[in-house]
Amino acid sequence: MSAWSPGQLGTEPLTGGSPPPAAADPDTKEAIKMTMLGIILVLAAIAVGFSIASWSRDQTEIDKLKRLEKWVAKIEEDVNAPCIVPRVPIDFQFSAFPSPIECGPSAEEFLTYNRDVYVPSFPPEEGQLSIFPAKKTLLVTCMDARVNPKDIFGYENGAIHVVRNAGGVITDDAIRSIAISQYILATEEIIIMHHYACGMTTFVDDVFSNFLLNVTGQRPEFKLEAFPVAESDVIQSVRRVLNNVFVRVKNQICGCVYCDVDFPNPLAAPPTFGGAGTTPPCNIGGMNLTAGEIACLDIADMIPTVPVGPPSPKELAEKASGEIPLRDATYIQNSWYKVGPKGEKLYQADYPGVRDPNDRIPASRRIQS
Repeated sequence: MSAWSPGQLGTEPLTGGSPPPAAADPDTKEAIKMTMLGIILVLAAIAVGFSIASWSRDQTEIDKLKRLEKWVAKIEEDVNAPCIVPRVPIDFQFSAFPSPIECGPSAEEFLTYNRDVYVPSFPPEEGQLSIFPAKKTLLVTCMDARVNPKDIFGYENGAIHVVRNAGGVITDDAIRSIAISQYILATEEIIIMHHYACGMTTFVDDVFSNFLLNVTGQRPEFKLEAFPVAESDVIQSVRRVLNNVFVRVKNQICGCVYCDVDFPNPLAAPPTFGGAGTTPPCNIGGMNLTAGEIACLDIADMIPTVPVGPPSPKELAEKASGEIPLRDATYIQNSWYKVGPKGEKLYQADYPGVRDPNDRIPASRRIQS
């Protein structure tokens, strides 16, 4: 049975065939053409709209940066010191990600050194070090490029854990590292070391938070944790460690401040964003220290209201957020010392000479539980 063919116009198609396509109506063709033209015009309008929006956004960012420069200039005038925050060019165009993204020149230099120098001379013993720190110690210190704890304390690789952040502050993330270090990797000692000419003394939280708001359009959710002098934050950091239930071992804690300024050095920590900055030489805890020396907080003066130890189930139930008011370590007396030539504790002017290491605050001055 044959199929229908164009030569059979005017006849019915045979069974199994298909009818001829109907001729397109001229009005239908015109309607289709107008619809396509409308779609093209809409797409063109959308593209123009995006271009205008992008230009407007860029202009908004440029205007914001102009206001920001005036704002920073006002801060410089208020603190009467140069602002250490680098300026953003006025014609800077914001984008989600720069293109291309690649290693910078410093990273390339370091990777070249690793390949050409370190790998060929890699000490075999380094690959045999234990995951557990040999000194069972964790150090929390500042990220400052001038602070090299390995040189300051003279330990070898594999000896201690080192946690670094801006200021060496005990933050929630520092507590996370301490908990992992103590519970999983068996450390028992904690050293909290700040340094005298710290950048965290050069600004005030609210002022720098406003700066970030002006630059990015968003206020940071994280705490900036600036402090006026290093000693005050060492005290606060020791308190946070003593009060936190996630810190397992609390009977071997050292809080100290390292003198990293060699007089004269007026640019060690210049004030900016409302901060005070530092003035050499180092005066830490009432003592004048020379470059490289360390002043320690007398933890005997951090008197807890109840013995510091594993929290009871009742205490955990009362406050599961990490801090228990009943176990607050109350600061009684700002007592600082440095280690003498025979290992003795040399105190500040309020305590001339050497005090017995076993001496404690008189019971009459203790906070009663």
